Amino acid sequence: MTSSCEERLFINNEFRTSKSVETITVQNPFDHSVVASGVQCAGAEDIDDAVAAASAAFKTWRKTKPAERSRLMTRLAALIDEHAAELGKPETAAMGAPAFVAEHGAHNLAEGLRYYAGWTDKLAGETFPEAGDGVYRLVTYEPLGVCAGIAAWNGTFTSVAWKVVPAIAAGNTFIFKASEKAPLGVLVLAKLVVEAGFPPGVINFVNGTGEAGQRLAAHPGIAKISFTGSTATGRKVQVAAANSNLKRCTLELGGKSAALVFADADVENALGNLSQGFLINSTQVCAATTRLLVQKSIAEKLIGLLKGRFEAVATKMGDPKVPGTFMGPVADEEQFRRIMGFLEQAQKEGIQVLTGGHAHGEQGYFVQPTILVDPPLDSSVYRDEIFGPVLCIRTFETEEEAIALANDTIYGLGASVFTSDIGRALRVSAELSAGSVGINRGVVPDNRVPFGGVKGSGYGRENGRAGIMAYVDSKTVSINVMFAPDVLRRGSSFKSPTAQVDTETGPSLFLILWPFILTTDNEATSAIFSAVSSLGLPSKENRLIQHYAKNVARLAIAIDYDGNGYRRLVAVALNDQALLYALLALSASHMNRWQKRPDEQPRLYLRQSLQHLQRRLTKPALARSEVTLMTLLVLLTFELCEGGDGWKHHYNGTLAWIRSRQDCSDVDPFLTSVLSMIATQVLLHNPGATRNRSHQFLDEIADLRSNNPASVDVIFGCSLDLPQLIIEATHLHEEMREAQRAQDDNLLRRVYLRAAALQTHIQASRVDSPPQFSMLGRKGDAPASLAELCPADPFEETELREAARASAEIFRLAVQIYVFRIIHDPMTTGRCPYDIREAIDRAFEYFPLIPDTVGPGAFLGWALVVIGAEIDALDRREHVRRRLQSLVLLALNHGTLGLVVLDEVWRRRDAVVAGTSNNRRCRWQEVMEDMNVDLALI
Repeated sequence: MTSSCEERLFINNEFRTSKSVETITVQNPFDHSVVASGVQCAGAEDIDDAVAAASAAFKTWRKTKPAERSRLMTRLAALIDEHAAELGKPETAAMGAPAFVAEHGAHNLAEGLRYYAGWTDKLAGETFPEAGDGVYRLVTYEPLGVCAGIAAWNGTFTSVAWKVVPAIAAGNTFIFKASEKAPLGVLVLAKLVVEAGFPPGVINFVNGTGEAGQRLAAHPGIAKISFTGSTATGRKVQVAAANSNLKRCTLELGGKSAALVFADADVENALGNLSQGFLINSTQVCAATTRLLVQKSIAEKLIGLLKGRFEAVATKMGDPKVPGTFMGPVADEEQFRRIMGFLEQAQKEGIQVLTGGHAHGEQGYFVQPTILVDPPLDSSVYRDEIFGPVLCIRTFETEEEAIALANDTIYGLGASVFTSDIGRALRVSAELSAGSVGINRGVVPDNRVPFGGVKGSGYGRENGRAGIMAYVDSKTVSINVMFAPDVLRRGSSFKSPTAQVDTETGPSLFLILWPFILTTDNEATSAIFSAVSSLGLPSKENRLIQHYAKNVARLAIAIDYDGNGYRRLVAVALNDQALLYALLALSASHMNRWQKRPDEQPRLYLRQSLQHLQRRLTKPALARSEVTLMTLLVLLTFELCEGGDGWKHHYNGTLAWIRSRQDCSDVDPFLTSVLSMIATQVLLHNPGATRNRSHQFLDEIADLRSNNPASVDVIFGCSLDLPQLIIEATHLHEEMREAQRAQDDNLLRRVYLRAAALQTHIQASRVDSPPQFSMLGRKGDAPASLAELCPADPFEETELREAARASAEIFRLAVQIYVFRIIHDPMTTGRCPYDIREAIDRAFEYFPLIPDTVGPGAFLGWALVVIGAEIDALDRREHVRRRLQSLVLLALNHGTLGLVVLDEVWRRRDAVVAGTSNNRRCRWQEVMEDMNVDLALI
């Protein structure tokens, strides 16, 4: 291996020769052969170079789109899985980990990358509404900068997963130092980092002795350091961090964890965890429960069985690279002598050695699996971390005694409780001074939940949300929302809703604003702010129109493009009172939800808008103008956001307006696209005339859509054939209900055949390649080019198309699940059917590509409900919940209602599965009917 393995430093995406002359020799603990004789150590200049590279990379990496960070991380995960055996070999050779253990560590790293790839766009901030002081407060979370990690030798890839991965997901750059006992695996990983496409300087690997680690801890250019290792070294890291730049520290240190086995425990389960589970990696595991506390009434039986298990494992000790070897040597001669020193001292003190207690074999640093019975409470084997296959056993009588014994240690990393009494398990776990407690299992870390210790086991947490939050800093931004310049009235005819006099339209700013609406997002918004301020509106209305242009219009589109139709309404509204008041109502309603301060102001604006609209409708030329349709759509949107059923009146009015035109081919495609999506939503839930009119409208505009179904609507991020798929699905749903009511087997068979055909159609509508952009209501056969509907935000074109494709696919998968559930009751099909599982898995592959609330994510409410209703896994439920909550934070009403519906669906499903309820109405449609929630509001 010495002739082929990489031994240099990895800095700025290249292998560099160290500027230090110091090297490390790595020996195989199995046969004492030299694995590598010249592993280069990082000196002070090398550490400076690594910090400089990481600092330069941070400037751009922190601004890299979350979807791009996710893409690179998932790409690296795939490469790691592909090369897991290659990655594991250096770990096996350097520290004796059995091949299956080393490869498992690589796969765990891949899973960590995938987990945190889903977090890149989930670092949502917090908002604090104005509370009478005129100040609106935001809390954002920002990456720290250059971070560093120092790993222990027993789990290099685990340390990479827990330290590097959450840091880069949050936008930091990283310098990682592996242990001098296992420095080679990360250098193989470095090649995969380059292959995955990470920019130079984002991930850097340096090797060296404790001096290199000390330099990282003391470097003023590093913002945070995370250390895994002994408590004594952890103290030194903390002191160096404090004495340099007060950098943040996460310390995952030693442990002397306890396992408590009560008399009512499942003995077979306990034995498995306390033998094979305990002896994995020769018990060189920080969270291993090296103190076993057994209730006296079962102690003799349990200890006798455990002795047999330990001796059985001893027969599977051997060459760690050979398949079938369960237990290899300990890491090196130093570790071997340390463990043997503890055992020799125990024998001198007369402690009973039930089994083991000696070296194993003539070759290699093997230690027999050892059980020590009833060691004194003050003995070194009982109190100190041995970090080897040595188990100390004591007995207890009562629950209180067991807790006292377990907590009688300077450490507090983990604990296990074995009992069949769940009340006792929870009661005892609450009393244990430990960062993690396993009930009827060992202490097994998981990507989704925090891991770390208390007392001498360190502080800070890795994994889960806590793991990524450890790599961000909060920033509070306070906004004086009440500030607006006093404007000269300049003859404006605008009147507040409280005024007694009504007037005709005010001055026109359409020509002033129009050139700016066709420019970039920020330029258009600034131009609108300037022009609106010059109109002479009262300060309240001035502020509401600006709020609409900056916030409501920005949230209302899937892909922000030149000629944003929602923002264009502002220019039109400044020349029309009905539309102006409608926008004021919508903006005031949104601001009220945002600030959680409801009042009657939106309804006052609504009444003013309706009065002006009635005047328009008495004049045929004005009634048929597109401004009337714009006003109706804004009023429709207002009522949908308010959550009432008043939207139906405006919806019917918009459809009547379309029919009055007879030919809608000349209607602005933006307007017909918005109406198409609303009509599609109406199909899914609302019965009767409203639903029938939706069918008619969608059929009328079907010939306007592109002939290429793979095109994606630029507003909503769905494929152009989505409305047709939903039309067919809703027809199928009605036929299924009729067949069930009639109990007609022939009709049921026809429905099943139609469902199968429709699923084939849905499968055929997959968007497999980056799509073209168009509109649901666009006239003409060819899809719009990117040049025609170009993004105003500086998105990379590839990322934009991938996000659009992902959004369209999530909509399609939701329809696939919807059709499946028309035929199959969710509570009578047993385990989640393969078709549903596959659709859910694919949806969760696409989610990381789509921001929560910018772009297509703002319109996925219905799809989230359909997909979420099928999910039982708590982590996936939490992901769906977070996406809907992000819509709530933006004051989008469909996020709130989606959460209400899903919570009830999950409650009913869980109750049926648990056998505590017979209510099998668990479909999302049934739940909405029972709760009287209108699907169009989602």
